[in-house]
Amino acid sequence: MLRLRGRRTGRSVTLPVQYAEADPHTLVVYVADAASKSWWRSFDGAEHPVAVRLCGQSLQGSGAVVPVEDPTYADLAAAYTARQPRVTLPADATLVRVRLAS
Repeated sequence: MLRLRGRRTGRSVTLPVQYAEADPHTLVVYVADAASKSWWRSFDGAEHPVAVRLCGQSLQGSGAVVPVEDPTYADLAAAYTARQPRVTLPADATLVRVRLAS
């Protein structure tokens, strides 16, 4: 579960998301059909605080949209497809990187 506050509304939003671990402190979330969704826009342009419920633990962190031209994009996309092999990512997939606080 991913919890965030809307950047414009300030409302708390909790979403079930499919994710992959890129490393022990980094999660990758693919926003399927991003054009029809708005929650991920809170992460566009800057790190945004999040709470994550993962394996029964409540964790804090920050999330940001990773642009396709970012040097880490390919590695994050590869981590996602390795964990979710049935998902085919488009070349311009919207990915949100969540960095968990240690």
